[in-house]
Amino acid sequence: MIKASDAVRAQRTNTRGLILEAIRTRGPISRGELAEATGLTAATMTNVVRRLLEDGLVLETGRGESTGGKRRVLLEVDAGARFGVGIQLGFGSTVLVVSNMWGAVVGRSRMAGIGRAHPDEYIERLAIGLLDLIDSLGLDRDLVVGAGVAVPGSFDGFRQSPDTQELLEAWASFPLQDRLVEYTAVDAVAECEAIAAAIGERWSGAVADSEAFAVILMEDAIGVGAVLQGRTLRGAHGHAGDLGHMLIDPAGPSCTCGARGCLVAVAGPAASLRRYSSAVGRQVSAARLNAAAVAGDPVAVSALAPSVNAFATAAASMTDMLDLERIVLAGTGFGSAMSLFITGIQTALDERSRRRGRPPVIVQASVSVRDAPALGAAALVLHEEMIGVGMPPGIVAAR
Repeated sequence: MIKASDAVRAQRTNTRGLILEAIRTRGPISRGELAEATGLTAATMTNVVRRLLEDGLVLETGRGESTGGKRRVLLEVDAGARFGVGIQLGFGSTVLVVSNMWGAVVGRSRMAGIGRAHPDEYIERLAIGLLDLIDSLGLDRDLVVGAGVAVPGSFDGFRQSPDTQELLEAWASFPLQDRLVEYTAVDAVAECEAIAAAIGERWSGAVADSEAFAVILMEDAIGVGAVLQGRTLRGAHGHAGDLGHMLIDPAGPSCTCGARGCLVAVAGPAASLRRYSSAVGRQVSAARLNAAAVAGDPVAVSALAPSVNAFATAAASMTDMLDLERIVLAGTGFGSAMSLFITGIQTALDERSRRRGRPPVIVQASVSVRDAPALGAAALVLHEEMIGVGMPPGIVAAR
């Protein structure tokens, strides 16, 4: 028997992925509409769709209106054919979601974060939480294709404590994926949380019309996942996106990294809280600060303004460098003050675009502000199963 070459197999995989993604995002859709949408021949379409039906990934769900002949059979992805788990590791808390083939969250849980736990101890607890979530939903474990883990781009959460160097070193060398597979028998893949958030936005369809966009994620750290012409930017050593340590103010407050005036030191939630607590003479929560600022309290607005302005500066720099069309804000760090950040950043970018004669840049909140990295992590494993590659169509790892 003559075996297909690697190039032929890759082409078949890409064709399968193209058709399956078209069905997922446009369905219910007929074969004729698929051929028109993808530019593939009717013969190719028939063969691929037949295999997708045999694999149980696609369903024939009814018939569309007649266009003069026989009514068209409609296709759509079977939402419950496969499931993916997305995990967002955090220092304060860790979020787990289960997503179906449509990208809808069918289950969610939250557990204690990394804190100061040793990797082995924590991954054992995480594995129990993952399997408990799957079982609580009554899912057949064989239908769970894998777990994607969104990991912090930097370990600023550890650096806040001076005596955690040993933990930093332990996590830096820890084989997270291997251990998770060992404890759960579920395939696992790890991704930087900001890049995972960007993948989650693409998977949801919220930025489908943007060739150049960035997701700014504020959690324990501040990161950015940027996508240009379908390629995620990772840098020479995989460290691209550490937005929290972009220099904003050389004379600004000291940062845990040893520098001064980094974005996280000027604009992170802790910085806003310090300004507000100092002004009102007592310690308050981030939730209370954000609520007061949204309500128009002048002291709260004044405390939050340097953070909004710093993010606007960072967004403007990114837009100039990368020629972005869209900026998405995600993460629990923005809290209920998300609208203030969006308005402040949008106003600054609009003014900059007018002065320079550039097209406007859209600033928006994530479709899933608190779970964007976890959803993106789930999308990675679902696309691995659906298509044979770990990135959604239009998102490929930059080399």
